[in-house]
Amino acid sequence: VAVEKRAMPAARNDGHLFCIQWEPWFVHGHHSWHGSEAVPVIGMYDSYNEDAMRQHVLWFMDLGVDFIMPDWSNHIWSKKHWNEIDNGARAIVHATTCFLEVLAKMREEGLDVPKVALMPGLSNGPPATMTALNEQLEWIYQNYVLNPRFKGLFQEYDGKPLMLILDTGAMGHK
Repeated sequence: VAVEKRAMPAARNDGHLFCIQWEPWFVHGHHSWHGSEAVPVIGMYDSYNEDAMRQHVLWFMDLGVDFIMPDWSNHIWSKKHWNEIDNGARAIVHATTCFLEVLAKMREEGLDVPKVALMPGLSNGPPATMTALNEQLEWIYQNYVLNPRFKGLFQEYDGKPLMLILDTGAMGHK
């Protein structure tokens, strides 16, 4: 299957922003598809597949999406520190890095790609510590926001990169 490159219309500017959640969770051995009633013509979805990510972005652009929210809400459950994340969370971080690289490549082609706002989680399950959350945010800032390759790819709010922190409070874990 060939993913066609095409010129996209400029995004509207009516004062409202349209965000869509995107899941980088479908990686080998983690939340990948293990079976189905039928196999799609282009194969099972894989969050490391750059052509699939590119197609997602093109669809999002067609929809008028202003920014994309990769879901990291389950990375630090019960963790005291960011460096305690497991291999599944590390795979999702890698898939997100691949996604940012796809956006950077598309931008180099002259496409007006949507921005990104990550969604880390604090208590979407067994709560993490504020230390773990702050360490995660610092990692994002050092590795993504300050990375010259990804400059300008993050949605800003009040001049700062927007992070949408999921905190379900007592609903996630009493």
